Amino acid sequence: FRLHLVFVDDASMDDTLAVLNRLTAGRTDCTLVRHPANQGVAHAILSGLDAAPGELVCSIDADCTYDPHGIGALAEALLTGATLVTASPYHPAGHVVGVPPWRLALSRTLSAMYRRVLRSDLHTFTSCFRGYRRSAIVGMPLEHSGFLGVAETMARTILAGAAVTEVPATLESR
Repeated sequence: FRLHLVFVDDASMDDTLAVLNRLTAGRTDCTLVRHPANQGVAHAILSGLDAAPGELVCSIDADCTYDPHGIGALAEALLTGATLVTASPYHPAGHVVGVPPWRLALSRTLSAMYRRVLRSDLHTFTSCFRGYRRSAIVGMPLEHSGFLGVAETMARTILAGAAVTEVPATLESR
């Protein structure tokens, strides 16, 4: 793979933009996208997909809850035909470390509801650590911009009949 990094600053209020500008200055393998106002995580992912130069794109949020070394497994799933692949801590081979029980209960309950409504056997619907076929996602209309929009992206892809899969991953508390 030829790696190209796209950083999306969703109107952060700290020095994120200055740090990213300094780190990416003069690099042809990096693109920096800045939202003038916070648009939410789902729109940040769509902005990154829109700015990505390749067809296979992986997204990961910068909070270090997932190990970026897992990008290889996402890419492999895309190479075998998936349109969207999600890293799944709730997959039978996935793991969760240090996440509060209330958050786990909420997330697993919501995942069970999504599974039932979408008639899907996936275990995780809101992970931002994903792989995408860019052409299938760019331009997708979303009604929601935050984490609900992340699930909406998955739901729209499933309902469109596209191949959606998951790979086991470890989710760690920040």
